[in-house]
Amino acid sequence: MHSENSEVAPAGSVAVAVRCSPDGRLRVALPEASVTGRRRLSKVAPSPKPESSHTLLLKTSIVYFVFGAPCSVTFVAVITDPDVHFKLVFADRKLGAAAALVDPDLVEAAPSHVIAATGADALAHAVESYVNRGSDPLLAALTIAAIRIIGGNLRAAVETREPAALEQLMLASTMAGIAFNMNANAIVHAASTPVTARHGVPHGVANGIFMPPGLAFLAPACARELREVAEALGEAVSGLSDEEAAERAVEHIRTLLKSIGIPATLREWGIDAARFDIPQLVEDAMKSRNIATNPRPVTPADLEELYRAVLG
Repeated sequence: MHSENSEVAPAGSVAVAVRCSPDGRLRVALPEASVTGRRRLSKVAPSPKPESSHTLLLKTSIVYFVFGAPCSVTFVAVITDPDVHFKLVFADRKLGAAAALVDPDLVEAAPSHVIAATGADALAHAVESYVNRGSDPLLAALTIAAIRIIGGNLRAAVETREPAALEQLMLASTMAGIAFNMNANAIVHAASTPVTARHGVPHGVANGIFMPPGLAFLAPACARELREVAEALGEAVSGLSDEEAAERAVEHIRTLLKSIGIPATLREWGIDAARFDIPQLVEDAMKSRNIATNPRPVTPADLEELYRAVLG
């Protein structure tokens, strides 16, 4: 089992790895972590064979090494099946962490491109949770604050690893995690996840590539919310219509992501168009729990158009 973020191996923030041996027994790998944020899987301990799959309860401890995957505050696990190139999402309160260490000092050793990618993922969590159908005043208070924090600190965190910026990004990532744990995400995550599973594009990079066009697609159904996103990002939108302000939000995010090195298209990342199976990606994306939460209905044709746009 590994974190949804593949930018740091073997896992971005989950502090245990579990695999099943041929005899049906679980083997739990316990990582050792140093203050540099680098780690290795060390001890391997067999667990007792459970009476049934329904009675097994794993208590985990979580240590953050990146932004974007706030496992300490979510009940979600993502497991990639490499044989079928599909990311399976499991949601259950039993997956909640028993303890968590959220320490921005552990991020300082991460490469800049990892901070950029996982920071982009945190921004996607915050914005998608803010505009989706499951948002409410309590969750919106968390996500709009997270958007404001990320917008004001992401570039500094990537360029200089400024401790205050890293601390603020860690806070914002956690806030966004509390929110999307309750209401999921939207089209950005739905469409990007199959690209990670089938083409190996890191999760945060994929979300960064899909975010501007994905939000542009949603804008007709959430222009007012995107106006508030624009304001949180520092855009002066007084006197603009909601639709114009929504465009400002999308363009601000596009510019911010470009400034931290996130490519604008999958072709820029190195994806071979000849191997880009859009019908298969659409089929995978339509299975996502994030389809139902979009403020604008999403059809297979919509996803096909989005995939063609982000391919470049």
